[in-house]
Amino acid sequence: MIFQIKKRKRKKNGKTVYSKCYSLFYRFGDMPAPKWLALKLTDKEAATAKALDFRKEYEAEVAGIIHPKAIRNGAESPIEDLINEYISDLKKRVKSSEGKTPKQSRTRLLRLAKECGWGKLADVTPDSFIKWRSKTQLAPKTLNHFLGEVVTLLNWLTKQGKLLVNPLAKISKINEKGRETRLRRAFSDSELRRLLEASPPYRSIAYLTAARTGLRLGELASLKWADVSFDSKTPHILGRAATTKNSKDSRIPMTIQLERKLLRHRPDDWKPSNSVFPKGVPRSRTLQIDLKKAGIPYQDDMGRYADFHSLRYTWGTYLQRNGVNSRTAMELMRHSDRKLTDKLYTDSNLLPLGEVIRNLPDDENLIKILTNISGKSGLNGSNSVKTGLVKTEPKNRLEPASLQGKVPKRVFETLVEVAGIEPASRNLSDSASTYVVLLLI
Repeated sequence: MIFQIKKRKRKKNGKTVYSKCYSLFYRFGDMPAPKWLALKLTDKEAATAKALDFRKEYEAEVAGIIHPKAIRNGAESPIEDLINEYISDLKKRVKSSEGKTPKQSRTRLLRLAKECGWGKLADVTPDSFIKWRSKTQLAPKTLNHFLGEVVTLLNWLTKQGKLLVNPLAKISKINEKGRETRLRRAFSDSELRRLLEASPPYRSIAYLTAARTGLRLGELASLKWADVSFDSKTPHILGRAATTKNSKDSRIPMTIQLERKLLRHRPDDWKPSNSVFPKGVPRSRTLQIDLKKAGIPYQDDMGRYADFHSLRYTWGTYLQRNGVNSRTAMELMRHSDRKLTDKLYTDSNLLPLGEVIRNLPDDENLIKILTNISGKSGLNGSNSVKTGLVKTEPKNRLEPASLQGKVPKRVFETLVEVAGIEPASRNLSDSASTYVVLLLI
């Protein structure tokens, strides 16, 4: 062990010069090399006392009697200062796209610190957070966002050595399923048309782009003309990894309508680095103004909202309504799970369910066909099947040639065995009592 209180020296103009203040030259335990600690005192007795306190503190930390000094200092640090340090680092590490942004994170964390009564880091406890969560009126999803923000902050402080253990690490999220307070719906074709007509051109093109690409608000705001390709084989919009939610490049093919509108919207003096929407993308309040002009309720009778993100729902529903298979729709929506595309982002109220059902074949025609095949007396007219017995067809059976003209064109020619009917033959010339023709739907 090395423990020496002395003044440091250095060479200056060929002469040995000593510092004014004392320092501690030490090596404790298994330290690989000696270290210097500036005591910043000119009195040797005072410097020695300070060095002894440092040694006592160090040995207590090694023995686990007290936490390291950085942890103790961090516990007494104002929570607002720590939040500002975290946000400054977050701005360097995290992209500014829709969803979690440094500005949004700071707002949530400061609100949480104020309402939970966290003046310093030591005040952050599971009980204080759970009490705040139990009495607040925020939606379950929003509460989970707050929990995620503060847990991320505390994890960052742990990595910085200012916190020993994350005190909120074991708090569970609230189950959101069936407890959503903001349900969204898709815009119908007529509603979207009215919204586009009621909006100024610079907002109308933003609405249309969102409804025909599924791009999120943040992705649209960062869209440049370099991201819009009109000259490729398939005109498309590039979602850059720096702006997309999943941090992946994606190419969204443009509909013919959107391609035509964007070409008209692009100025003559455009540059690749110019923003596609220089006046910005409409926010919620602006959208509500345009909805009111168009006569579209912001919240319908079912309590569902038509906000900006509903335009992404509109894109998902538009794909399903036009027969795009779910796997392709999932890629166009840039989802990682097909269930998101099929369930959450498809408004079943806009699917043509009634039209599909009304276009199904008429069962009455099928019954008439089976009756004619079986005989005038119906399915029992053959009288050729008895329990455990298979009889041959009577001489006056209906010949297969006579079926022509009575069976619809689209039929499935495989004959099936039906309960109470003699097993059918695959050969129409075989002696079978009944031929069952199945219609394709």
